[in-house]
Amino acid sequence: MGLLDWLRRRTPASAPEPEEQQVVTHVPALSDPILLFMENPAFVSLLEEVPSWQVVHTRSFGEFSAALPQRKYAMLIALSPLDDSGAAGRAIRAFRHLYPDAPTVYHGHDPRIGVSGPRALACGADVLVLGGVLVHELIHCLGTALILRRQYVIEPSLESYTRLLEITCAESAFWRIQNIEDPIFEIE
Repeated sequence: MGLLDWLRRRTPASAPEPEEQQVVTHVPALSDPILLFMENPAFVSLLEEVPSWQVVHTRSFGEFSAALPQRKYAMLIALSPLDDSGAAGRAIRAFRHLYPDAPTVYHGHDPRIGVSGPRALACGADVLVLGGVLVHELIHCLGTALILRRQYVIEPSLESYTRLLEITCAESAFWRIQNIEDPIFEIE
């Protein structure tokens, strides 16, 4: 069974079936840290709500480039700095080169799948994360991505990004603005 088949079989988190839990309730423990590339340090504390998840936080592409070869990482989460559009894509490509089996997460500045999704796809990111995600849903999304990456080859697509968000982040606020067509944010 392929990843998209697995995702298609799942219903959104807001409508779980009683006999089958639809989202990850126990996220995988990690022996290697998550490499976080974003300016804001607040995301570190969100990720460290999972006791076994340690985070190496880098704020610039220079810091990221220095940290990347220093150790093995379980996952990359990348959000371009406001003054360095495209840095998340460069980070994802560099990370993928060194750690081809670890999941890569593109965090879009724009909370709409239709805007940030194509940018994530252009970077080759396995997962798309958007602002406006509830903390427990973010943890479920990332935990699910870790498990899926271990079991399947994740072929990045808008459909796979959307399904994973539907399944793991059904209650999050970003869903309310998906149909807005005016520009919200112009950073990649």
